[in-house]
Amino acid sequence: MYHKVAGMMAAAICKYRPIQFSEVPKKPRVSLFQNEMLALWCGLAVCSEPYAGVQTEALKAMTGEESFIIWEQEFLNLLHLRPDSAQAFILIFHTLCMKYLPLAVDMDEESIKRVSGVSPKKQKR
Repeated sequence: MYHKVAGMMAAAICKYRPIQFSEVPKKPRVSLFQNEMLALWCGLAVCSEPYAGVQTEALKAMTGEESFIIWEQEFLNLLHLRPDSAQAFILIFHTLCMKYLPLAVDMDEESIKRVSGVSPKKQKR
């Protein structure tokens, strides 16, 4: 479930581009990928939210790999060039969750009860 929120949020950030820069004379322009960086890291934060204490080590391991830097640049390019690909972003975050943050994918009632100690509320129909 969290990967869906992360993918949709990344698409919205890339589409509406909340970070805007004004031109200041004689100042170097910052990176053009600020909105994409925001989308990537917000998505990772959303994916790691369910069990933040447990997932911190998994995030450190993921971002510490050499291949993460290459993947990050490629994903930033995808976010920049295809901001309308929400379904692709959902699948990318789902794949990340399956490999590095499996607790974020396994969100059935038993898992929630096991980790939090609280039974989820039943919705009335």
